[in-house]
Formats: sequence, structure tokens, C-alpha cells
Amino acid sequence: MHSTRISSTVRLRPGGQALVVTEVQGKAPEDATVLIEGLQEVDATVRVARTLCTVNDGKVLVEVCNTSTEEVIISKHTLLAVATVVPETAFASSASTDGGKTPASEESRTKPEENPSWIDSILSAAATGASSSQGTMPELEKVLQEELNVDFSDSKLNEEQRALLRSLIELFCDMFVETSMTPGRTDLLQFSVDTGTHSPIKQRPYRVSKAEGDVMEAEIQQYLKLGHIRPSTSPWASPVLMIRKPDGGIRFCIDYRRLNAVTIKDCYPMPLIDDILDVLGKAKLFSTMDIASGYWNVPMAADSVEKTVFTCKYGLYEWLVMPFGLCNAVPAFERLMENVLIDLKWRTCLVYLDDCVLFSDDFPTHLVRLNQALERFRNAGFKLKMKKCKWGRDQVAFLGHIATPSGILPNPEKVKSVMNVKRPHDLHTVRAFLGLTSYFRRYIPGYAGISAPIERLKLKGAAFVWTDDCKAAFMQLKRKLIEPPILVYPDFSKRFKLYVDSSKQAVGACLMQTVDGRDRAVAYASKLLVGSEKNWIHKQDGTSDIECWGIVWAT
Repeated sequence: MHSTRISSTVRLRPGGQALVVTEVQGKAPEDATVLIEGLQEVDATVRVARTLCTVNDGKVLVEVCNTSTEEVIISKHTLLAVATVVPETAFASSASTDGGKTPASEESRTKPEENPSWIDSILSAAATGASSSQGTMPELEKVLQEELNVDFSDSKLNEEQRALLRSLIELFCDMFVETSMTPGRTDLLQFSVDTGTHSPIKQRPYRVSKAEGDVMEAEIQQYLKLGHIRPSTSPWASPVLMIRKPDGGIRFCIDYRRLNAVTIKDCYPMPLIDDILDVLGKAKLFSTMDIASGYWNVPMAADSVEKTVFTCKYGLYEWLVMPFGLCNAVPAFERLMENVLIDLKWRTCLVYLDDCVLFSDDFPTHLVRLNQALERFRNAGFKLKMKKCKWGRDQVAFLGHIATPSGILPNPEKVKSVMNVKRPHDLHTVRAFLGLTSYFRRYIPGYAGISAPIERLKLKGAAFVWTDDCKAAFMQLKRKLIEPPILVYPDFSKRFKLYVDSSKQAVGACLMQTVDGRDRAVAYASKLLVGSEKNWIHKQDGTSDIECWGIVWAT
């Protein structure tokens, strides 16, 4: 184990990240792979990424992040991290992901306590965090470890790798719950509802049937028992709305539309799904984690509790945790998640609300990154739902898509919802069908041209007439999703090829790259011509004009 000192003074802007050069103390082997871990002596607002690096001329690059809202200065020669040499055998072992034997001996597989130092470093760090959070509940820790059911179904890890991964996960057993009704509680955010100077909005409760009333009462009693709500005397009141599910069940909802209308909106951006999928290129191992009842991990700000009140036949109740239905809940939770993983997002993991996918090229790196993410979630006070977590897979379902080492394709389970859609019979069902299929349009060449007959039903003043063209388009879109192409991940170090085609109805494009000697599709895009865009068709040299406009649009 070697310490590392920063080579020159570094200034980190608020929320900023940087790669800094550090000098390895002592004689570390040249070109050796080392595990970098931050020291507690560093400023509490500075996080050092636990990563695998290569020693070059006695130096290693260390990634640091300033989590504060003020500039931080790290002085030259500051002791920043420790470097533990990772043996080459660790990577040789991780290369075998078919569940077969690895270069490690059978004896070493039966003695998990004889881990190499780099693994011991990870497990001991996790154990330190576990001891601080569970030190007063040894009985609970024992029960949790006995009942922890780590899902390795469809995992390509071999037995040795599974044992190591399980050892790491069990050190965080205090974080896992069996049901979404027992979430954690974070101290990083108190959710507030800013309505400016608007006076309280009071609405009357909606009438409900006997069956709906029984469900409503059961939900309220459960929320009271969990401590999520309490009786209220607030001047604000939003009605409860009981929604029938497709399977006949009843869902408890709150109609916050009038409250949302006077709430000052939070404009924090949501990550684009295309950007998320592009980042997963070259990854070979994936793990997904799910925050148990994500919103309920966030407490309400004291001055906003009264605005969350819901009214029903059983009285007035106010929320002590962030409820569903408030317009700023989504951006507030996304901001919280991204701040928790501020120096990890886009590099080692991706997060979209309460879903997190962690990816890596090899098993040692995966173990390091998993420990980092679990530490952040524990420190944030989150709980994870073990049943929804998937570990060490070579492909994973995320945001309606399947990510694999070779590319992405639509999730068959999501495609089923499109296959089961009945023929649209009004404007509402037309929009619903086009919304479903449009989500997967990157997999469908010429989507805009195919869907044009159905799109025309959305035009203002158009009569709803389901023609043979509409029927043909409806069936063709479904067929296209039954056997979609596998789209490769973009490699931004290589050249792209853009193929464009234009017609009198739409323009389409295909972005491609050469992979293993042949062109592979990265993404498809298309657009229906509307308004003045159709003028390009009617010009004297209409064909070339619309083709040129298609190139401009596609680029």
C-alpha cells in the first residue's frame, strides 16, 4: 500500500470535478494497476473517486470532486489518497464470465478469507461504514444477513466472483428492505412547495363508492401507521381521487392540479434517455439498484407540510414526506439523486429518478464502483429494495430498453404493451398509440413516413376516419417492433456515416458506424413534413431541394 501526494495546487470550483496528478510515495511497480482510495484527512467537502489507475513514471491520475457550494483549494504535496496494487490475476479471473473455472485454484475458492489486499481494502472500508450504522443493532444485522436474498439469476459471474460480490453486499445489509412500505429517510433535502403569495386553495372532497371508500380508509390507516401522514387543521385542501386500474384494482391518488397551477416551477432538467443509452457503450457488466419508495425518503419542509393536505370523507391529513403528484417532486428528486452521485454519474453509473444502473468493463472495477454507489446511498439515508436489484449481469433492462455489450434493443416486456394495443377509436387513443410507438422510434427506419396516415388524424378539425392506410400503418409499426434491429453504441473516436432519404411526406435518416468491417446502425430518425416544410417539394427542382433540406435537418 502506497500513499499519494498531489503534485501541484488545484482549485476546484463549486460542484466541480478534476483529474489531478499525484505522486506515489515509495517504490510502486511501473505500469502496475492500483486501487485509489481517498483519505479522511482531506477536506470533508472533497471526494476522491475510488478507481483503478495505472502507475506511470511514479505518478497516477486521481479524480476529485468538490461537493460544496464554495471554491476549494487543495495545496501542493497534500496527502490525497492511498494506492493498493491490484495483481494481474484479478483481471485474468474476471475475464471468465461463463461460470466456469478461473485461473485461481480450487483451494483459493474455498478460502474466501484469503482475499488479495485490494479486495480486503474494499471490504474493510465497507465494513467500517456498516459498523457505524449497525453498531447498536447486532441482532438485526444477523437476521438481515441470514435473510438477504441476492439475485444472481442471469448473472454471468463465476462462483468466486459471486462470493466476493455477496460479501460486499452483505456489508450493506442494513440498507436493504423487502417492501417499499419501509423507506429510508434522507437529511440532504427537505421538500418545499413555493406558492409565492397565493392564498390557500380549498377544495371539497370527491364522492366515492363503498369499495373505493374501503380502499381509501385502508390506505390512510397504513400511511398513519408508517408515520407518512398526520391529521391536519390546514386551510389548504386537495381532494383524493380513486383511479381504477386496468386489472380492476383501485389506486389512491391526490388531485393536486390546482395546487400545482399556483406553484412556482422547478426547471431542473431530466437526463435525456438517448444520452443515457449512449454512455453504456463498451460496458460488459451491469448492476441495477432501486430506491425503495424513492419519494418517501424525502421529508417535507415544515412550512410546506400544510400545503400537501388531502381531504376525503375520513377527514384532513397532511404529508410529512414528499407525496406523489406534486409538480416539483420529479425535478427535486432527480437533483437529489444526482447530487448524491455527483462525481459518479455519467462515468460509473447512470441515474433516472429512483433507478440506478452501474456499469463497468471488468469485475474488479465493478466491485469498486458498486462499493462507491452503495456508500453514497447509505450516507444519504436511502434504502434499497433487494427484489428489484440485479447484480453482475451481462445485459440489463433500463428505461424500457435492454442494454448489452453489443448494443441496445427495446425491452420485450415494454413492446408487449404496444402489441396488445387495440385499434385506436378516437383522438385520445390515437395519441396514446403514437406515444407508445414513438418511444421506440430510434429502432424503426422511416417511422415518420410509416405513421403519417395516423398522424393526420391528429390535425385540428380533421374528421376521425380510420382508413385502410391507417390500418396498414398500425400493423406495420407493430411488425417493426417484433424484430427490431440491435443498435450499436456510438464510438466517438471513430467516424460516423449519415444516410438520408426524403419523400413528399417525410424525411428520414440513419446514423451508422463501421463495426467489425460492416456498417451497423447507431440510431434511426425521421420527421413528418408539416407547414412550410412542404414548400420544398413544390419548387422547380423539388426533388433535390427536399433532399438537401433532409440533410440539413438530419445533421
